Amino acid sequence: CLSTTVKTNPPGKPGPPAWLKVSATAANFIELSWKAPIDHGGASVTAYNIWRRAPDSPASSSECVGTVIGRDVNSGHDKDVLEWKDTDVKEGEQYVYQVSSVHLPDASMARTKSQSELVEELRKKASNSLLAVDEDVNEGPLCEEVVGKAVTQLKAPRLGDSEPHILLQAFDWESCHNKN
Repeated sequence: CLSTTVKTNPPGKPGPPAWLKVSATAANFIELSWKAPIDHGGASVTAYNIWRRAPDSPASSSECVGTVIGRDVNSGHDKDVLEWKDTDVKEGEQYVYQVSSVHLPDASMARTKSQSELVEELRKKASNSLLAVDEDVNEGPLCEEVVGKAVTQLKAPRLGDSEPHILLQAFDWESCHNKN
C-alpha cells in the first residue's frame, strides 16, 4: 500500500460577490441582495461585509455598515439567499453600496454555536470593520457598486382609502383601426 503526504496551502482570498442589486426600497430602508463569488478562494465564504458611501464621495470614504454570515450555522452549508437591509437611511437620499467576501478560519466556525455568536466572533476580531488577522488573505475585493435611493414606491389604491390617487390606464390605439 502506498502512502502519500499532501500539503495544501491555506485558502486564498475569495473573489468579489456577484450580481449585487437593490432588491427593494422604501422611505426607511434599502434592501440589497447578491450571489456568492464565483471564486471562493478554496474555502466557503464565512461572511460578507457591506460597504456604503455617499454618491459624490470617493470610494476610499466607504465605511463598513453591516456584516452578513455566509454559512448556515446549524447545517454548515453556504446560504443560498444573501441579503441585507439598511435601515439607517434618510428618505430621498442616495447611497452607493458594495459587498466584499470574508474568510474566517474553520476553527472559529467550529467553536461557534449560533449566528449571534458568529457575528460576535467577527466583531471581536474586527478593527475598523476589517479582520485583525491578515486582511489581504481573508477579505476579497469589493464587487461592482450599486446605487440605492430611499424612496416610497407607488402605492396601489385600496377600497376605503381617504387619500387621493391618480390612476393611469393604457390604451392600444392600434386596436381601434378597422383591419378590413
